[in-house]
Amino acid sequence: MTLSSTQLHDEEYATDPLNVWRVLRDEHPVFYDSIDEVFVLSRYDDVRWAFTSPESLSNRVYARTVGKVFGASMLQMDGRGHVDRRKVVAPQFVGRRLGRFDSVVRSAALEVINGVRDRDEFDLVADVAHRMPGMVMATLLGLPRGHRVHLGSLCRCIGYKEPFHHIECYWTQSDD
Repeated sequence: MTLSSTQLHDEEYATDPLNVWRVLRDEHPVFYDSIDEVFVLSRYDDVRWAFTSPESLSNRVYARTVGKVFGASMLQMDGRGHVDRRKVVAPQFVGRRLGRFDSVVRSAALEVINGVRDRDEFDLVADVAHRMPGMVMATLLGLPRGHRVHLGSLCRCIGYKEPFHHIECYWTQSDD
């Protein structure tokens, strides 16, 4: 299947990226995205190599996506700047320190699972796996329950041409 950079930035991809990633992985494991001017790696061995080759690769692309919303962060830093900040943050998310998040993760998992529990069928990736990180972040941030499910949509929109056009109404609700 022919793949274009436009497909990585259109509404269909924002809604359901799995088909495009399947094509990337199966037919274009190293793909040049001419819009973001980056190479997209979609196979495990290539990604693993990329994580161990900082002298050849850069995180700067995040400045144009996540950075537009959250500002400068270690995500878009390379080399020593990234390593120094990661040394501060990483210990908070391993071992016993990670245990303090158990109740938050369990609560978010129950909320996501309860949303699909009574269905005859559901998509494990789209309906559970894609929602979990946003639900955990929203719970940690203390967002009202009615707003939590929308954080995942907001996160998926970061970096798209008109990122908030279909979710703006959620931020005016007062659910609790």
